Amino acid sequence: MSRPLKITILLVIGVAFLAASLGLARVLAASGAERTLLEGLIADQGAGRSAEVTALLPDCAPGSACATRTNAMIDRNSEAGGKVKILQIDGGAPLSAGSADGVARLAWKVGSGLPVVQCAVVRRQGSVTSGFEVDLLVLSKPIEAEGACPTVPELLAKPN
Repeated sequence: MSRPLKITILLVIGVAFLAASLGLARVLAASGAERTLLEGLIADQGAGRSAEVTALLPDCAPGSACATRTNAMIDRNSEAGGKVKILQIDGGAPLSAGSADGVARLAWKVGSGLPVVQCAVVRRQGSVTSGFEVDLLVLSKPIEAEGACPTVPELLAKPN
């Protein structure tokens, strides 16, 4: 193989590696943004900040049935008082190069209160070339401590 051909091949491999690394970095950054969104959601619920929670949910405008249900749920979940402790965040939108929806299982508690376990549908939109946006679509009412989360279609069909 000639020297110019070797250099061209190495440059192509280098550019491909760089592009793959940048794409992976964007996917992982979206995963971090999703976790940050869910941690903020838990903190807002535990502190009783229902306006912040309903603002994250589409179709949950002030005065709507969704807002009424969500406000009542947050009032019940935060009444123990104390520091919010995140026990577990599992799942969410799967790692992918494109858009995806997924269910995250959230376990948290306030002070010495009982744990609260909920399910949330998270949507990651975008691509590795355009970047990603992460949104919360649905937040379920609390489920049993050892309960499994419903699927995305089930949660979208019957939100909290």
